[in-house]
Amino acid sequence: MLQWREVQCEKTLCTVKIPNKREGTNRIMSQNAIKSIVEAEDAAKTAKADALAKVKLLLEQAETAGREAVAAAVVSAEEGSRNMSREVVTKAQEHSRELATHTGNKCAAMRAHAEARFGQAAQIIVERIVGG
Repeated sequence: MLQWREVQCEKTLCTVKIPNKREGTNRIMSQNAIKSIVEAEDAAKTAKADALAKVKLLLEQAETAGREAVAAAVVSAEEGSRNMSREVVTKAQEHSRELATHTGNKCAAMRAHAEARFGQAAQIIVERIVGG
């Protein structure tokens, strides 16, 4: 029957159970196993730190790209707003000129009609006053 003993790893503070068979070969293998475990833990810590640094860099790049995209969208929206405002002002001025022309034409037509009937109206007024 195999008997197990616990060995404390100084570097990682973990406990490893190793068989108590033959003292010479098992002890060397156990030390090699502990060494490989420590190396694997160190490699995992390094990989974790590298991954965390990469994630932080990617996050910073994404935030920068996002801020730049928002700034570009704001500039584009402001430019679009200015263009639309110019178009509205131009159309309003055009409509105002058309309305003024139409109103002027209508006024001129009413004046011509009134002037044409002016003589007739004066004659009716004179008849009423004289005949009255």
